Amino acid sequence: MHKLIKLYNENRFVIIVIIIMIALGIIVLQTLNKLAGEERKAKLENIAKETNSSTSSQGTTISDANTSAITGEKVKNSMANTEIIKQFVKYCNEGQVENAYNMLTDDCKECIYPSLERFKTMYYDKVFKINRMYSLENWYVEGSSATYYIKYTEDVMASGNTQSKNNMSDYITVTKQQMTNCLNINSYVGAKTINKSQIQNGINIEIKKIHMYMDYTILDLKVRNLSSETIIVDTKENQETLYLYDLKGVKYTAFLNENSTEELKANKNMEIKISIKFNKRYNPTSRDLSGLVLKDVVANYEKYIEKTEDKKAIKFNISI
Repeated sequence: MHKLIKLYNENRFVIIVIIIMIALGIIVLQTLNKLAGEERKAKLENIAKETNSSTSSQGTTISDANTSAITGEKVKNSMANTEIIKQFVKYCNEGQVENAYNMLTDDCKECIYPSLERFKTMYYDKVFKINRMYSLENWYVEGSSATYYIKYTEDVMASGNTQSKNNMSDYITVTKQQMTNCLNINSYVGAKTINKSQIQNGINIEIKKIHMYMDYTILDLKVRNLSSETIIVDTKENQETLYLYDLKGVKYTAFLNENSTEELKANKNMEIKISIKFNKRYNPTSRDLSGLVLKDVVANYEKYIEKTEDKKAIKFNISI
């Protein structure tokens, strides 16, 4: 004990300085932590103020502009449209996946999400793995359908993460289905029923539907082979033999690399259904499609590939 007192007396100044420095360090650290907390709180409050000035309670920001971001034409934000999108996001944020799925159109389900499980895996789990806020921008209005560009951002009020870069975007379309507003998501705009056909040499090719996406178009075809031989819709030997065209004759080629040869074949007395993608982007102000051309429908496909006969190619031109 005496040794400790002696040691303290001999080093009193140094010990006092060390104690003061430690105390100052603790005070400075607490002050910095307090300032950081206040700064973080201020950021969240500013975000909340900005959100509340133009959003709903679900973190929705609606573009104030009354013109389309693409066409420049006057559009009107429909409360019914924005409310159904708000409800969809709310369901997803609350984990009510089935309720969100039931808001999709039948066409959207059929083309992209034929089951609840697929919707959960391919959309919900990817987009709503965190709580989301979102903003909407007018994109297109055509008839009773309205397409919006939707940007999903992290809900910073829920997570407190003001530096989040976990943003995603999509195109979402509100449209009528049996007098009820429903949604098309994942850049799917909608479908048009065509039911136009042409028959030659016992081969009947019918355009059932056109599915419009923001970046491409898909045609549903039904092919009935009433001939006595195996046929093929296209041999894929030439990229220019199957295409859509518009009123000005502009061609939109098919992505036949996405279809297998087997998909395109039809045995005798057989009916097949094929979906073919084309490089036609969606735009309501562009020229209407006029028709579909198939130049390489081979009526003797098996004999042609066996090289026992020359190719018997038939050209179809089906009006839309």
